[in-house]
Amino acid sequence: MAWTVRFSFFSLLLLTTMHYCLGQEYRDGQYPSSTSLFGVTYSPLALNLSTICLQIEQVETDMAIIREVADHVRLYSLAVCPEITEAIMRIARADGLRVMAGLFLSEDEEGNVEEVEAVGPLVEEYGDIIDAVIVGNEVLFSEALSLDDVLFYVSEVKAIVSGTQYDVPVTVADVWPVYESAVGPTLADAIDFVCLNIQPYWEGWDIVCPTGIDYECASAGNYVHLKADGLESYFGKPVWICESGWPTEGERCCEGRANARDGLLAGPSETNATIYISEIVAAAREVNRPTYIHAIFDEDWKRIWAPCGTCEGLSTLLEDPFCDSCELDYHWGVYGFDRFPKDGVTLPDPPTLK
Repeated sequence: MAWTVRFSFFSLLLLTTMHYCLGQEYRDGQYPSSTSLFGVTYSPLALNLSTICLQIEQVETDMAIIREVADHVRLYSLAVCPEITEAIMRIARADGLRVMAGLFLSEDEEGNVEEVEAVGPLVEEYGDIIDAVIVGNEVLFSEALSLDDVLFYVSEVKAIVSGTQYDVPVTVADVWPVYESAVGPTLADAIDFVCLNIQPYWEGWDIVCPTGIDYECASAGNYVHLKADGLESYFGKPVWICESGWPTEGERCCEGRANARDGLLAGPSETNATIYISEIVAAAREVNRPTYIHAIFDEDWKRIWAPCGTCEGLSTLLEDPFCDSCELDYHWGVYGFDRFPKDGVTLPDPPTLK
């Protein structure tokens, strides 16, 4: 993707002369968190050819698992499985969880309308536990929608939320190449806080800086917060880490990939995932930055419903082999798709609340 303006994360960190007053708007109430992880991402979707939606009973089990490790959860759709969305909100309220309610936006205008129309009733009923409404996930980076489209939907959702009894912030989830592009300032101006998806694995960042290098480096977990700090200073708005994690299976990444540093190869493993999660969580606690680990469960449902590019067009029959090169897409969970914890993934201790 050819963005017309790009900044390095180190250059963003140097923009301190702008002296923005960030304050704590839209961070108040986010902390304290009493669990190992502040937040996790959750897609209640099934590896099932007849329906993409999980059964309610499975969602109830999932929410109990989530409550053991996090007290905030991010959703990616309101209208794909509306009964499931309602169940999640009901369980979250009963169990003391807070929710980031995400809209799934795409080229499908009819589907987008359904997502937007779901916002009003949901906020009216559950606005007391909704931390934010996220209008689309990486739709600018994927070029699924134009900036004008995204701004239109943001305006629509803000108008809907303002008509409720709750003051719920509205934002858009995207990656740093979007926020650091020519469209970044316009996008940031339209949203209440910057919702940053950042996966240093896809940029080739390793868990630790390699030795014998002649350029500036940071370990993957600290790099995430350095990037967030720079964007926060540049835009003068809080930055939340809305999605970040580490895969436990698949190929090393990512020589020659866009935005990746040549010569660095990130390795998937349960040990590396443990190190990464520990570091990113520790840094988030230091600055009270809401941070959502991606994902609570492995996402085998993508084998059918969202195959990676090299697998598109292949058979999705469950008895057929799947595309081996897609394994990285499926193995970002703290737990396996079978809902069992991964033996080699250890989560940080819960914080000591003052």
